Amino acid sequence: MEKRSASPIPLKEPREILQSWLPHLVMAALLVFALWLLLAVFGPLKDALLLAAALAALTHAVLYDPLLRWSQPLANWAGSYQQRYLCGVTATVLLVLLLLSPFLLLLAGAAGSLEELLTLMAGVMLKDPRKIDILLGHLEHQAGELKALYPRLPFDPHELRDFAAERLSEAADFAPSFLTYVFKGTGGLLAQGVLALVALSFFYTQGPDLVRRLLRFTPLSADECERLMALHRRIVLRLLSDTAATALAKGIALGVIAWAFTGLHFALVGMLAAFVSLIPVIGSAMVWVPLASLLWTQGRAGSALALAILSIAADVIVNRLSLKLGRRLHDQGSWMSFFLFLSLIGGLLQFGFKGLVVGPMVVVISAVLGSFLLPLYGPGPREEDSDT
Repeated sequence: MEKRSASPIPLKEPREILQSWLPHLVMAALLVFALWLLLAVFGPLKDALLLAAALAALTHAVLYDPLLRWSQPLANWAGSYQQRYLCGVTATVLLVLLLLSPFLLLLAGAAGSLEELLTLMAGVMLKDPRKIDILLGHLEHQAGELKALYPRLPFDPHELRDFAAERLSEAADFAPSFLTYVFKGTGGLLAQGVLALVALSFFYTQGPDLVRRLLRFTPLSADECERLMALHRRIVLRLLSDTAATALAKGIALGVIAWAFTGLHFALVGMLAAFVSLIPVIGSAMVWVPLASLLWTQGRAGSALALAILSIAADVIVNRLSLKLGRRLHDQGSWMSFFLFLSLIGGLLQFGFKGLVVGPMVVVISAVLGSFLLPLYGPGPREEDSDT
């Protein structure tokens, strides 16, 4: 029986191929052109937008979400949009107060009493040269004492004073500085920070919807997209509660102990101790060992031993409490803490001061994608199975 030969597939003429593909090429070219214009417009704002996105990614679960839950009666009365807008602004204000708290503590240390603190704050806001000089002198003095204890710290007390003076001057002339930033693209750190905070309020309220829209272009199902966002929330809460909160508690404890025995400002020592507490094994010992050595060389052996014992006890107590409150992390706490420390240093070197926020955001995003995508496409338990 003869086999019939397959009929040849008719070839399209070049004209027909061009006619079928030309509309798609035109649409692709228009899309590329629109994206190029978008990058050109938002390019000068990339630093502020990156900072706002990083802040939203790290604080949405601990600032905005609780406010949204607690203000649910407001949605029934004013509407969901007004509720989300108010929660976004409130969360931004709370974050600003948290970020300014170390500087407010420095003001309190320079004043000595509540009345003097209010007078000093009023003098700074009114650009009183004498009050500003008092504040800057106190900052330089405390930074000089800290530098004497830790000579390797990467700052100069006089340069720190000049930096603070520039920021105060920029705050006093904020309107001209912001207009210069808007119209000429050159402005101070404060102007960029304000723009980032404006964007942050939007990211708080509209960020989850924007992420869901972007995830529609991925092969993930709607249920997987929701699980991915829930995983991000859990990792952020774990990072802040089991790692950042532990370092902050150690910093506060060592700051108070250092202030009690040496008279150093507990905010400066506390910030340094909280930072180095992220380093595994040695951690806070990098702070209290030089302090104890200083007291020992001054002939205050009893104070040196007491400072060392209290510092070790505070470190042990905080670690024990962290283990009891953070059982969910299991053995991930140490390497997550170390990665967070490296991200702070790497972010600072790469992006400047905003890298202190961008660096941890990179760690969080990497942990989320790794925990979700690797089990999804490779070996290992799926994420929902590992939580059970």
